[in-house]
Amino acid sequence: MKDFRMRLPLVSIFILSLSTTSCSWMGKRKTLFEEEGTADTQQAKSQMVPKAQYDQLLEKYDKLLKETKAPSLAEQYKSSSKPSASQEEVQLEMIDDLEKARRNELAETVDVFANEVAAKKQNQQNDDLQLQKELNLLKQAEGLLAQNRLDQALTILKDLESSKHGQIKVRAKFYLAEMLFSQNEYDLAMQLYEEILRQHAFSGLVIKSLGRLIACTDKLKLKKKNEKYHSILHDFFGEA
Repeated sequence: MKDFRMRLPLVSIFILSLSTTSCSWMGKRKTLFEEEGTADTQQAKSQMVPKAQYDQLLEKYDKLLKETKAPSLAEQYKSSSKPSASQEEVQLEMIDDLEKARRNELAETVDVFANEVAAKKQNQQNDDLQLQKELNLLKQAEGLLAQNRLDQALTILKDLESSKHGQIKVRAKFYLAEMLFSQNEYDLAMQLYEEILRQHAFSGLVIKSLGRLIACTDKLKLKKKNEKYHSILHDFFGEA
C-alpha cells in the first residue's frame, strides 16, 4: 500500500505529460489541416471565372453541340427526298418533253378530227348532189314513159336501178316492171315485182306491186301464186 502511494505521483506526472504532448500534437494537426484547407480554397478561388465569361463559354458549347448533332429522321427524310440541282433540271426537262408531246398529240387529234369532219361534210355534199341528179333523171324517165319513148326511158332506168338510194332504186325497178307489163311481158315483169316485195318491203310501192303480181299470175294461169298474193294482200294490208 505504501508502494502504491509512492507510485501514484509518478503516474500522475506521466499522465499529465502525455496529455500535454497529445494536446500539442492535436494542435499541430489542426493547424496543418487549416493550412491545407486554406491552400485548397485559395487554389479553387484562383481557378474560378466570372459569370459572364462562364455564360459565354456555355453558349459556345451549346452551339458547337448543335452543329455536331446527328440529324433527326425527319431531317434525313427531307434531305433525301429533296432533289438535287441536277435532278431538278432532269425533272424540268421531262416535264417540258411531256408538255410538248401532249401539245403535239392534241394538235394531231384536232387535225384528224377536222379532216374527218371535212371529209364527212364533203361526202355528204357529194351524196346530196348525186341524189339530186338521180331525182332529176327519174323525173326525166317518167316523162319519157308518158311520151311512150320506152327505149330512152329504159336506158335511164337501168342506170338508176343500181343506185345506192333505196327510194330511187325501188322506183326505177317498178317503172321497168311497168314497161314490161305494158308490153305483155308478164313473166319478166313478175320477177321485178317479186324483187320489190323481197327487197323493198319498206316502200309504198309494195301494194301496187302485189296488185300487179295478182294480175300477172292471173294472165299466166298460176293459180297457187295467185292465191298466195291474194292472201298476202288481204292478210297484211286488208285489201280485198
